[in-house]
Amino acid sequence: MNNPVPGAAEFYAMRVVTRLTGLSADTTRVWERRYQVVAPSRTNGNTRRYSAAEVRRLTLLREAADLGHKIGDIAHLAETDLTRLINQDNVATLIRTTGRQVLRATEAYSHVRSEYLEAIGRYDVRKASDIFARAATLLSSSDFIFKLIVPILKEAGDRWAADTMSVAQEHLITAQVRSLLDQLMRMSLQAPGGMRILVATPAGHRHEFGVLIGALIAASKGFETIYLGPDVPEKDLISAATISRADVLLLGVLRDMAETELTDFTQLLNRLSKSVDTWLGLPPQNLANRSVPGIRFLERFEDLDMALTERMTQAFLR
Repeated sequence: MNNPVPGAAEFYAMRVVTRLTGLSADTTRVWERRYQVVAPSRTNGNTRRYSAAEVRRLTLLREAADLGHKIGDIAHLAETDLTRLINQDNVATLIRTTGRQVLRATEAYSHVRSEYLEAIGRYDVRKASDIFARAATLLSSSDFIFKLIVPILKEAGDRWAADTMSVAQEHLITAQVRSLLDQLMRMSLQAPGGMRILVATPAGHRHEFGVLIGALIAASKGFETIYLGPDVPEKDLISAATISRADVLLLGVLRDMAETELTDFTQLLNRLSKSVDTWLGLPPQNLANRSVPGIRFLERFEDLDMALTERMTQAFLR
């Protein structure tokens, strides 16, 4: 969880900062005192309070340190330089494993995506799985999701729509992303009493690439993620939300709906919102967008990333 949302809170206490940055309180204080990496404000009781920009800087410094850079060598770097350094290191490692020399980060990611889709095209499941596993190990969760998984699923969806990818090949990709989700949920660190999110598509909506990505993002943030899958009836959504005591229900829809179906769907959203905080991911041009007050509409995966960070931050501030 790297980017607190501006406006969610002006300043963050140390207990929140340690969760958001992955740094211990002791390390944060040492870096502050010895290297002046941040200069938090103080309350009347002399307690540190960190701004969102300072939390972001601490997170970048921690990521660079995790890649092997000494804090004394990077403490003076600006945020843009830290970001560039981290990206270069991640991509350099990824390039070395591809067995091919490329010059730019965009080429490296593009090559890995092409390599994966070519393996799927040959039904080389082992090769495709190895590519995912290698990238997941080498890259940050954010880069892995937004620079590899999201573009791969978008390309797969486009190919399927153009009838250049078979249903079987699409199912292979879906199965592998589901497997990644299972692994990520087992590996993610969830705080006791942490936030719980249900992820699904509603009845009649069977395309699950979008909600799979949403589930990956939520799990990477430390949410306890319960993936219900596609085409889930209303009664099961409400039952799962009630029994699990979910904090959020994340639905995803892709296709447009006829007028009658849209009316039924907005009524469904109204009913769901009375049981659980309901978010809906959908394309900006979808007719259901902004159709129901009280529902959080998310047009991009980056919007979901920000919404999850906001909810987690609010939970820590309670």
